Amino acid sequence: MKTPPPPPPLPPEGTVPGEPADDKPAGQADLVPPPSNQLAKRASPGVRYFRNPQNNHKVYPSNFAIVAGAFFFGPIFFLCIGEVGHALANLLLGLLLWLIFLGWIVWIAYAIAAPSIVRNKWLMRGYVEER
Repeated sequence: MKTPPPPPPLPPEGTVPGEPADDKPAGQADLVPPPSNQLAKRASPGVRYFRNPQNNHKVYPSNFAIVAGAFFFGPIFFLCIGEVGHALANLLLGLLLWLIFLGWIVWIAYAIAAPSIVRNKWLMRGYVEER
């Protein structure tokens, strides 16, 4: 009769059975780079973002993208981000001023004001601004 094989060795203390053990010496950093979305967040420590205190959801708005979107797309941009009031105001003021060929002023003014509009949107939803 054959003897049963010896039991497998116990994992080191502090590890979960069934998971691979970490064989790296203490203090040695991982050589695998983090995912690309984490690289951008780590590279710019002063980036402004908004965090929901209830579930820690974070939003990283880009001021350049906000200004460009408001300038090139006007009311459509504000509809896409959920600011219906600003979209209607942008459209109506633009149409009114285009009658005297000054509608472009509305698009430039809204493009300049867009970052603060987006900031207020997140603050009104209960998010907290952090850096």
